[in-house]
Amino acid sequence: MDYLKEYADYAYITSNDNAAEDPNAIAQELKEYLGGKIPSTIIVDRVEAIKKAIIDSKENDLIFISGRGNRRVFCESANSIKLIKDREIVEEVIYELGW
Repeated sequence: MDYLKEYADYAYITSNDNAAEDPNAIAQELKEYLGGKIPSTIIVDRVEAIKKAIIDSKENDLIFISGRGNRRVFCESANSIKLIKDREIVEEVIYELGW
């Protein structure tokens, strides 16, 4: 979060393998770490957050997606998972936008 406070213009805060923890509470805690230094929005659904960041971007913007690396299994709750990969989400949105 220190990196974001120093270099980012905006942050979309989302879930990241929350498992048994409340994803809203985690996101709110992360937002508090920013200390109001940069504007941010909480979008708990990771797919929607990545889509929103891309759609809201302008030419020459840099979008930094962190937290998951190359993992496919996403622990949504203590007993449910999704199979998603950040890279594939980005590729899908870029394709849909015709970029």
